[in-house]
Amino acid sequence: MLRGIESRYPGGLRWLDIRYDDILFRRAFGLGIFADGVLVGLAISSPKGVRKAKLSTIMVAADWRGRGVGQALLNRILRVWDCKSVEEGWVTVDAADETTARFLAAGGFELAACIGQRYREDAKENVLIWTPDALQKSTLVIH
Repeated sequence: MLRGIESRYPGGLRWLDIRYDDILFRRAFGLGIFADGVLVGLAISSPKGVRKAKLSTIMVAADWRGRGVGQALLNRILRVWDCKSVEEGWVTVDAADETTARFLAAGGFELAACIGQRYREDAKENVLIWTPDALQKSTLVIH
């Protein structure tokens, strides 16, 4: 799964190292799911002002997709946002990544904008927004 970070984000392992520091110093919230000692799922949420948060990443190893790992990660992030009274959350997704966009839509995220991608000049990113009202629209089971 970590190899996928390099293809998604140029300098991806350095990016991940910075995010881990953010988690360590409580500037972000991170979750990892492991199977047999191997990281199979990762989610990181970063506060972005008063009652706002960004889902910095949510990744699941290819051979673990469709097995509930992503849903467990997203459920936990949304529970944390609910407990922290987050009023708006967002995530950016490569505009060509329809699978991730559909998955996040099931969690109540809605398309808000399409912007130029920060990591590749030839690509676009969709900005998806989540609000507490989205919990009622969500098809995920929040525990």
